[in-house]
Amino acid sequence: LLNMHEEIRVKVQQEVSRAKDLVLSAEVWSSSDEASYLTVTCHFISLEWELKSYMLETVHLIGDHTPENVHQQLRIISNEWEIMEKVQVVVTNKDGMKRAKPEVRWTYMPCFGETLNKVFREAMNNSDWRDLLKKCRRIAAFFQQKTSISRNIQLTQSTGVDWLPVLTMLSNIYDQWPSIFKEFMAKRVENICLNEKERDMLNRAVNALNVIRDTVEKMGYSGYSSISNIIPLRDELQKGLGKLVQAKNNVAQRLSERCDHHIGGIRQNHWFTHSTALDPQFKSIVLQNGEDEGETIKAQLKDKMRNNRGGGHGGEMSFFEDQILHKYTAEPDWMLKSQNPLQFWATKEEYKQLSKLAHKYLTVVSTAVPLERITQPEKSQLFLNRRNCLELENISMMLFLN
Repeated sequence: LLNMHEEIRVKVQQEVSRAKDLVLSAEVWSSSDEASYLTVTCHFISLEWELKSYMLETVHLIGDHTPENVHQQLRIISNEWEIMEKVQVVVTNKDGMKRAKPEVRWTYMPCFGETLNKVFREAMNNSDWRDLLKKCRRIAAFFQQKTSISRNIQLTQSTGVDWLPVLTMLSNIYDQWPSIFKEFMAKRVENICLNEKERDMLNRAVNALNVIRDTVEKMGYSGYSSISNIIPLRDELQKGLGKLVQAKNNVAQRLSERCDHHIGGIRQNHWFTHSTALDPQFKSIVLQNGEDEGETIKAQLKDKMRNNRGGGHGGEMSFFEDQILHKYTAEPDWMLKSQNPLQFWATKEEYKQLSKLAHKYLTVVSTAVPLERITQPEKSQLFLNRRNCLELENISMMLFLN
């Protein structure tokens, strides 16, 4: 394994050394024995316009895993891989990284998956919800321990506070409630039986969380996706929650408010707006929205193209950038979500100057972990269980090879 690790590491090092516009994802996690770790993955778009992702290192965080400590470890890893000056953005699930006051010019961005978990936890931070969740966990535990009672009732347990595992548990209870209630009546189980108010709250929570699930599934089911789809997903999420709010769903109301708090201002972040503009599937959302935003983004993109060309502000060069952007904006949006937007740029030689910007902005991923860890709870739990079995001295090597 050591020889294999060294051999593959050399190959990855060669690929990374040839790449530009690098993005790091940094996952801070804890093992079953409460030890803290940092796993760092590198992302870049190859010359063939393929998004490449390579796990670089996993390090043990000794002491407090403060933002400053995490940033220092990222510096060490970046220096070891000789990519310090190439990194433009770090996507992380660690709170407070913007306060780390880094001396390097990195932009720290929050993991979208972790942001949704934060939205969920804050929206459900009230006594009624905590009591309902506690009772639902007791219901799931009851049927898991008493499998002989009814083999027709299949419930999953959720001990954590992430929204998708909780939704899975709540949906199972809601869908099978008639059978669950029948068993409770037969066995005279009253202390964990949901009353009418609790069933109504359960229904509202399931409906609201299903809006989040339906939206997140459009990101994909594996690997990593660009932040170019976050603005349209945010808009779709708020639209879906808004319909439930009109129907007096107070769970949807709280989720919508926390979503607005955490991701309501992303249109003021050029990483989000420019990546959306440079994704042929979603460009019209920001370039043709009938407001000043579109013209502002076009002007910013023109300035960046001009700077890449090393030119000034002459009329001829300005006309050149105007032509490129006008033609690109007039292109029909790619509506087939199965198509990779990077394929568009790989085949459009006439947009060579604009493609340099697409290469930079579409490299930024939306999550600190692969999408299967966010959208597929069973696969995620299997991975976490296996990772927890690794010994300290082998963690980095085994995760790298995996």
